Amino acid sequence: MASLYDLLRRRTPTACGNANGQSEYVNTGRFSRECGKSFRVAFDQRCDADYTDVAAFTADQVAAMLEQARRFVAEVKSLLQAT
Repeated sequence: MASLYDLLRRRTPTACGNANGQSEYVNTGRFSRECGKSFRVAFDQRCDADYTDVAAFTADQVAAMLEQARRFVAEVKSLLQAT
């Protein structure tokens, strides 16, 4: 099985790549669907910030992103501790 790092950074030939590597963890139940969705949304937002001329996020959007990131990290820690 590929490592978590390898799956999360799997790329396509596009400039930004994709976030589909994490789907193996969602499909097998290791990550919740919410965690997988949060990762995809965060990845898309990062791409927007990296590859558009101007990316702006409101304070509420950033607060929501931070909360989702905290949940994602907690879920990854739980997965790593279980293995």
